[in-house]
Amino acid sequence: MRSSGQGAKAFAIWGTLGMFLVLPLLFVDWEDPPQYPKLEGAVNVVRYLSAPRQTARSSFLAMYPNGQPSEFVKWMFSTVGKAEWPPMEGGFEAGQAKSIRIPLIPAGILLLPGQPHLNQKGRQLVVSADDKRGVLVLDAYFDPGHPPVFSRELEFKLPK
Repeated sequence: MRSSGQGAKAFAIWGTLGMFLVLPLLFVDWEDPPQYPKLEGAVNVVRYLSAPRQTARSSFLAMYPNGQPSEFVKWMFSTVGKAEWPPMEGGFEAGQAKSIRIPLIPAGILLLPGQPHLNQKGRQLVVSADDKRGVLVLDAYFDPGHPPVFSRELEFKLPK
């Protein structure tokens, strides 16, 4: 016969073992890996550049005080805006940027404003804007001669 103390002890042991078996499931990444990781990496670069905290410290608002999404696209692809882009993967500054969690421009991805470059083969991320809805529209092309493999819309918010 078991005493009530032995039953409580067994319950505590089995409960603890069950908890340790279930605990790792809380830390598993249940999201599917991206189908096009380099193109998704380029989306992250645009997300980083257009984030309110980044636009607050960039030259964007000094050049375009109204801060419209279409103005952001103009700024991003201007000489001044490109100077503020993060480094390219494998570049000289890539290690530093990665250590402070700045997304790197994936090697082999072409970032373009407005429309895909049909004469240039390869992966392209096209950035355009919809001022009425306040969004940046990102179309990712594996081959610019075909429809985009995915599109994303990023809400464009100005810093407060």
